[in-house]
Amino acid sequence: MSRSTNTIERAYQIAKSGRCVELKDVRRQLIQEGYEGVEAHLSGSSIKRELQALIKAARPVAGTATAATTG
Repeated sequence: MSRSTNTIERAYQIAKSGRCVELKDVRRQLIQEGYEGVEAHLSGSSIKRELQALIKAARPVAGTATAATTG
């Protein structure tokens, strides 16, 4: 399947989106979008570490939204 965004680029986009809680969510989304070889592309320790850091950074801090709306 020809795409303008390769598997790795798309994984980074998904990780930064704030919609993922963990790496398996990125994998699941890539597979749903029809990307092939997802496990092979995301099997390296460096990319796992980077994606996990992006996922964590993109998630809202627990309690922040609640504090902002009640304050």
